[in-house]
Amino acid sequence: MLAKYKRSHQSYRKVAFRHSLTLTNTSATYNLPHHKSSSLGEGCEILLLAQSLLDPLPLVRWYVMNRDAQFPYHPHLWLTASGTIPT
Repeated sequence: MLAKYKRSHQSYRKVAFRHSLTLTNTSATYNLPHHKSSSLGEGCEILLLAQSLLDPLPLVRWYVMNRDAQFPYHPHLWLTASGTIPT
């Protein structure tokens, strides 16, 4: 059984912003503004490194290119095809 989605459970404190993403030839980093295990309410930095096998960077670059083309002014990094943040 699936629980019904409640908009009241959605928190923008936990949503990554597009401007926090940095792409290089060997890495991608972005910030999560809040982490649930932090007692001080601090976020964390996510680091994706290039790999020789199953490299995540081409997928991230492809996603960001398409995301920016469809939603160039949307502030959030991760979006669904309809432009909403995933829950």
